[in-house]
Amino acid sequence: GGKIMDPYLFKRLWRRPWLSLCGLVLSLTLCILLGYLSGHQQELKLQLEETRTSYDILCVVTDRRGGSSSGLKLGPEILDFVLDEGDEGLAQFVRDLRITKEFDYTCPMLGLFALEDLTLAGVNSERCDPLLDPELGAQVTYLTEDFYTQDGFLCLIPERLTAELEGDKLILNVEDPYISPNIRKYVGTGQVELTVAGTYRGESNRIFISFDAAQRIAEEISKKHSFDAMSFLAADNERLDELYSVAKRYFSKVDPNAGNKLAHKPALTVYDEQYRATIAALEQNIERTGYLLPVVLLLGLGVGFLISFLFTRSERRTYALMRTLGMTRGRLFGSILREQLLLVVIAVAAAVAMTGEIMQGAVYFLCYAVGCAACIFKAIRVPPTAILRDQE
Repeated sequence: GGKIMDPYLFKRLWRRPWLSLCGLVLSLTLCILLGYLSGHQQELKLQLEETRTSYDILCVVTDRRGGSSSGLKLGPEILDFVLDEGDEGLAQFVRDLRITKEFDYTCPMLGLFALEDLTLAGVNSERCDPLLDPELGAQVTYLTEDFYTQDGFLCLIPERLTAELEGDKLILNVEDPYISPNIRKYVGTGQVELTVAGTYRGESNRIFISFDAAQRIAEEISKKHSFDAMSFLAADNERLDELYSVAKRYFSKVDPNAGNKLAHKPALTVYDEQYRATIAALEQNIERTGYLLPVVLLLGLGVGFLISFLFTRSERRTYALMRTLGMTRGRLFGSILREQLLLVVIAVAAAVAMTGEIMQGAVYFLCYAVGCAACIFKAIRVPPTAILRDQE
């Protein structure tokens, strides 16, 4: 039976050691290559998915020329549009929103009239300004944990000003630059008392309050909710085209040749070039790897056919004698096939142990077996009497 025949077949396999070794090496090489390509393709797919979901695409509001992203003096209708969570608003496409509202100020308490860049800035995030952003090396000491989310009159001041303060109160005379100068003296100016809630390190005269507090001040002195700088990250990288489409209602694309006016439609720059280039490169590599996988499987089928052909071409007389002794074609086919698959089983097992790609190893084994089966079927389909007659 089959159990008595198997040891004999295994011994016969080594009657051609170089051919056996060649088959083993070829199968091991191709199977490892197949596992590597498959694993590499899976890694690329994971990178592609991670890029699509976690890549930060920065969107910045600028003037029409794209030359400035601060001091924009943009009105409440744009702010409402960006914060609108409905289908017509931009909020659905926005995450990590950073908004800044700026005022000019004077402070008699500190005698800062002769200094320049006296700006009271309302911010909703530490990432709104390099003086506050720890990722850019800023050092800020907070006396309250919710500074950016509250609407009270709390402020952050430069460390060097703390020595000039008596207590923790700061009184500022503020002007809202959103209001044109010719009517600012009637509306758009006021006085505000702030409580120091922290300090930052750096040479600057900027005093920071929360954005909500800045909107309260703007409402009190100029009756307008405006802002001067805005940036955000795209909430869904797969919906960039929708972002562009919806943003067109209030934003234009950068035009270096535009006039020096915002004309109620500032520009929105979406820095997605690197993202799109990364996605395109990953998709191209995945596609190329996909082309190579069937090529390796086809080579495996070819190797199975070739090795079996070289083994069986000089054994046709033996097969004919076995048939004449009563062995059926099916049993003979199974016996030769087991003989040919012994080495590929070893090669596949070693390759799977090295690459961890069990499925690809199984697919390679199947392709190799198909190649072997096709050759063996061709070798034994001729009647044994015809084979013996040809051999004589």
